[in-house]
Amino acid sequence: SEGYGMVVMEALAAGRRVIMNDVGVANFEVVPSENVAIVPVGDKKQFKNAIESICG
Repeated sequence: SEGYGMVVMEALAAGRRVIMNDVGVANFEVVPSENVAIVPVGDKKQFKNAIESICG
């Protein structure tokens, strides 16, 4: 189910970079890295920064 975060796990398995919110089970399964940014819900500034850092 999407509550588990299969999309996140599938994206990472495919070598994709991920920007996600800090909700759901996937939040406990992945850690921030050069390929993963975890952003608090509603934090537009941090979301913008995550896009800039992950997408270059």
